[in-house]
Amino acid sequence: MCCQSMENMRSYLGDLCNEWEENMLSYPDIDDEEYGGIVEEALSTVINIYPEWTDFNAHDPGITILELFALMKESQQFFADQVSEENRRKYLKLLGMRRRHKTPAHSLVRIKPEEDDLLLQAHKIEAGNLCFETLRTKQVVKHDVCSCLHVCRGKIQEEVRGEQMEPGHAFRFPVFGSGQERDSQIYVCLGEGLPVGVPLELYIRVSKKYEIRRNPITREGFVPLVKLKWQYYSQGEWKDLRNAEDQTYGFLFDGFVRFTLEEPMEETCIQEETGYYLRVVFLEGAYDAVPILTGISMNICEVIQRETLVESEIWRGASKRVQYDTELSVMGRSEVYIGKEDIFYPTEDFQKRIDEEAGCVCFDIGEESVSDADCIMVVNRSFDLLHRRVLGEGDGLPCQEIDLEDLQILYESFAILVRDTEEREGYRLWRQVEDFAGSSPDDRHYVLDSQKGILCFGDGRHGMAPEGEILLTGFARTKGSEGNVRKGASWHFFLDGLQGLELTNICEGFGGSDEETLEDSFLRAEKYLKEPECAVTDQDYERYVRQTPGLMIESCKVLSFKDIRQFIKKAEETAVYMVVKPYRWQKGSKIEDSYRQNIGRYLERYRMVGNPVILYFPEYVDVQVYVEAVVKPQYLKVEERVKQAVKQYLERYRNSFGSVVSYNGLYGYIDSQDFIVHIRSLSMEVRGNGARRNGEGDILLSPYGIAVLKGIKTSLTMG
Repeated sequence: MCCQSMENMRSYLGDLCNEWEENMLSYPDIDDEEYGGIVEEALSTVINIYPEWTDFNAHDPGITILELFALMKESQQFFADQVSEENRRKYLKLLGMRRRHKTPAHSLVRIKPEEDDLLLQAHKIEAGNLCFETLRTKQVVKHDVCSCLHVCRGKIQEEVRGEQMEPGHAFRFPVFGSGQERDSQIYVCLGEGLPVGVPLELYIRVSKKYEIRRNPITREGFVPLVKLKWQYYSQGEWKDLRNAEDQTYGFLFDGFVRFTLEEPMEETCIQEETGYYLRVVFLEGAYDAVPILTGISMNICEVIQRETLVESEIWRGASKRVQYDTELSVMGRSEVYIGKEDIFYPTEDFQKRIDEEAGCVCFDIGEESVSDADCIMVVNRSFDLLHRRVLGEGDGLPCQEIDLEDLQILYESFAILVRDTEEREGYRLWRQVEDFAGSSPDDRHYVLDSQKGILCFGDGRHGMAPEGEILLTGFARTKGSEGNVRKGASWHFFLDGLQGLELTNICEGFGGSDEETLEDSFLRAEKYLKEPECAVTDQDYERYVRQTPGLMIESCKVLSFKDIRQFIKKAEETAVYMVVKPYRWQKGSKIEDSYRQNIGRYLERYRMVGNPVILYFPEYVDVQVYVEAVVKPQYLKVEERVKQAVKQYLERYRNSFGSVVSYNGLYGYIDSQDFIVHIRSLSMEVRGNGARRNGEGDILLSPYGIAVLKGIKTSLTMG
């Protein structure tokens, strides 16, 4: 199949898909007639069929019957056109989508402790009338990062020290800078050694002030642009941070680097500064744009706008000791359940104690209780919600409902136990589902309508009807979009022992959203269905390449087979040839391999079978311009004006692949300037692979060539 046929086929399939998607959510309007129109249409039909009928007044029995049927028809059309909310939910499910529930906001809080401290998970923080919680266990340190150094070839290339590292001060530290070569290092100096065996987090913030935005990473499989190695100094040598999790993907994004030290840190001297050091060693690769570090700290904590009132966790196996590391496990009332064959039996045979060194709560359970256990469940309850420990009593009747009297329920946090109908001393864990369409009579399922705050159970055919006590084992509240708080607010911990810590959020709250209405769900579905799921046209391929996660694509273009065939003898007709220009790309850049891999992996999901994608990077073609002209004497700095005119004209080709640089166009543009009397001669010299000139003096570039102005020479005469 020739290339033109392939392009026509892609265009045809694209139009067909768009037409199908536009009509997919449309449905006929059944209720399109009113009572008066139905009666008039019936009367006109009667006149044609039965001319002898001449009395059309209301007293005529035939008219009465006709009006009765018209009323019935209008009523039937109205009800036939109505779609219930339950049906609309099912339609949304058939489209592969569901209504979005309320989601909590996140934020980042800077903590300034007076001493080293370990904060538990779900520590409650008050911000105005909102409750936030720490998302993970967090180690904060008294002495934070005090300097950063970039050392290359034994010399300091960049450094930031002292007050610039204090909270609230902004700085700009180019990461590796021009020293992107093997064994180039970044040193992070700390005032004291970090604790051993405790999960640690180093927060890194990078500048986003680029002309082109870096695409977020939305899925697994991103190939890093650079390969780095994180180390710490201990026992007289540099040791690798094993299992370090770099959320920044090598300083490309804001995020945490999470790690745990296996050995105590030791002091060492780097460039005449003694301290406790972490370091990052550059191994290989290259950046498309040098990251600019604008913040680094051990005391940044991620928080979530949530108030956990009941929480539970299950440990598999017959363990006599389990550990919980949340604030509610310390401050709340705890219950322990022994799981045997999917039934959970409450037990009082346990002791609860706080392990301050490990930063957790330990539950020691009696050996007899766990002798034949399958699992252990611990439930922690806030004293504020003890009165709702039992939600209700199931009566075994179908379609039971419980009004939870709360519209701020976090959907994912909700969980219940229901007393077993046979083993009355035990409880079974029931599972939350979207609806009962796929539930059988034996399925212990429930539906939580978080929009109305109602807990619903099945009718006995679709989902079991509960019979017995219903216990609440998971419950949290969130205020959705209200949690997107402004930056710089003052916060404080709820606990008395932590209220002296200074807290400030360093960014606005993000990610908080309210319950989505069914109408908004269908609007989102309609928008989603109109987006093609495969690349058909050239525009589709270009759009997907620009969206490749983690990359900064300045421009890209699908090359025509006609042009490619002139430069590649064995070109494949079914292949898609593309040229891609990364941000600030230079010839010979080392990022080509990582860009090829990332673009190839991302396009694998969208490209059509049998259409391999072949990538090219720009071929820069140097253009040298010589201008000999007569200029007007009244203009100052006329030589600079001539050069500026040449630059302005050739600027239009900066991101244009395979262009024809017009000789006549450049001639006419210069000649039209006010300071030019006339041009005596104009010439363009070109150097680059695949570039040539035609008889009119135009420069013809290869399909992936870009014209770059190398230099301008002028010879000017006053006229």
